[in-house]
Amino acid sequence: MLLRGLEKEFETESKGFRLRRSFRAWKLEYACFEAFLDPDDLIDYMRDKSFGYEEKNKIILALCALSLKADSSAKILLIKLFLPTLQQTLR
Repeated sequence: MLLRGLEKEFETESKGFRLRRSFRAWKLEYACFEAFLDPDDLIDYMRDKSFGYEEKNKIILALCALSLKADSSAKILLIKLFLPTLQQTLR
């Protein structure tokens, strides 16, 4: 139930364009986001197992830093990245 609520919140966030606006601002502050067109592109990259973890770790650290600055979009994106693993763990 909790995970469904988180999924719904992410969908609302991304459809409301707040996440996309935030993502454009992050690209100015953190080089690790520059290669990605939008949050969906980033999510696809992060879930692709053919890429190594060094760059992915930089992205996670940047999202954590943004979350500590009270950036709700970064928090939502972090949850979205880890949601599939959480769902598998709870099954």
